[in-house]
Amino acid sequence: MSAGFDRSTPVLKATQAVHGILKIRSKL
Repeated sequence: MSAGFDRSTPVLKATQAVHGILKIRSKL
């Protein structure tokens, strides 16, 4: 990621949410 990339962007939040869901599903 570039230093100028805003961490609060909806796209990044959605990506983090997807990764979180995948981690939870992998534990089941």
